Amino acid sequence: MGYSLSLSAALFGLTGLLRSLGGLVWGPLSDRIGRRWCAVYAAAAGVVGLALLFAARTNPNLFLLTAFILLFGVGFSGISPVYAATVADLFPGRNLGKTMGLLDQGFGLGAAGGPYVAGLLYDRMGNYQGTLIMLMVGMVAFGAALFAAASRKRPHTG
Repeated sequence: MGYSLSLSAALFGLTGLLRSLGGLVWGPLSDRIGRRWCAVYAAAAGVVGLALLFAARTNPNLFLLTAFILLFGVGFSGISPVYAATVADLFPGRNLGKTMGLLDQGFGLGAAGGPYVAGLLYDRMGNYQGTLIMLMVGMVAFGAALFAAASRKRPHTG
């Protein structure tokens, strides 16, 4: 988009810091308003953030890029505590660690394969539009799945 590499790296590096802030926001908020609504709001923040990134491609300006970083970093990236709390609500007990470990395999595979797939899409399309669309669809699917899971009643364990 014409920004220097150092500015780009600094802005995107902020997403890790903002993820920590998001965790401090979403975790307690999910205890107050419920896990499912936090999942919806966080997914919406991520999708709106990516839409702003799309807009920044055609109208490069620092405001749109910063808004993307904030919405994506604090919004969607900070959803981890809600995800973990939802799993703990649904599967309490001594197998919670195994359940979380198994579910986190999917995150690990995505983190490992995501950059490779993004590179392939870039090589084929010449831009990151396909990758961003894939991310948006993934965020909506994750938010919907977490909403549905959080809506379930915990099974009676007797």
